[in-house]
Amino acid sequence: MNRKEFRKKLHRVAARHALFFFFALSRVVPFVLVRVFMFISQRVTYFFIKRLRKIARETLTVAFGNEKTEEERKKIVLKCFVSLGYYMTDLLYYSKYPQKVLDACTFEGMEHIEQAMAKGKGAIAVTAHFGNFPLTMLAFAQKGYKVNVIMRRARDEAVGEKVLKIMDGVNVRTIYSHPRKKCVIDSLRALRNNELLFILLDQNFGADGGVFVDFFGRKAATATGPVVFARRAGSSIIPLFTTWEKDRGYRVIIDPECELIPNDDEQIFLEENIGNVTAVIERYIRAYPSEWGWMHRRWKTEISANNQK
Repeated sequence: MNRKEFRKKLHRVAARHALFFFFALSRVVPFVLVRVFMFISQRVTYFFIKRLRKIARETLTVAFGNEKTEEERKKIVLKCFVSLGYYMTDLLYYSKYPQKVLDACTFEGMEHIEQAMAKGKGAIAVTAHFGNFPLTMLAFAQKGYKVNVIMRRARDEAVGEKVLKIMDGVNVRTIYSHPRKKCVIDSLRALRNNELLFILLDQNFGADGGVFVDFFGRKAATATGPVVFARRAGSSIIPLFTTWEKDRGYRVIIDPECELIPNDDEQIFLEENIGNVTAVIERYIRAYPSEWGWMHRRWKTEISANNQK
């Protein structure tokens, strides 16, 4: 095992134990104390994650260029990382008291979800690793919707099992993205049963099966799932995002339906429609930059492809 692999393994082990620790702590200690402890630990941990800080700053530079100063980028990265701790704490708390989550959330644009579900063909809720996105799913489950989410399997099996247990406990069903055939079958079944299907469309998809669309002015490999499922099941694509505001708690913003633009050319059809949905995601990230997870190499496949030419 080389140094890089050892460092990755060490980070995963640390993340696993942190998740387990705070999960146990949230069950026995008052919520406010858990939050204070999380705030302190996140501030301390921030200075030891040099690699992730570097990735986040690089991603911010690619996205905004000279639009943001170095100082602004540092503040965004810090706030982004610290917010992750708060959001995890809140998720653990509301997974214990799910009936309280709706008191912490306000919803704008619920009519778009209601209109989509009234068609009887389910709805594809497209979002991103933005704000407290898992809490949003919990909130919709508490509203009485049958909620599903497509997720990649965690690299750490123990963490994956814990997350799955938490999500199952709040009536959010996980559909794993692989094997792909089973993912497609389960996703279409959920939509045809008039259920909500959450898809996070903001991560690098790789060169196999996705399309390259504009994201902050650069081509990014993106999954086609939302458009493919919408066409096959007749479902509506509804973008939605959750922000945290001190004076009103969690604010769930639901956009109007992204209607599919038909085209006889399959490639153009996918690129245009996925591009339109991705543009909505970019718009929200620009409006609330500290809410997005910048510690991800979003353009990794596009950059690698160009280097090989």
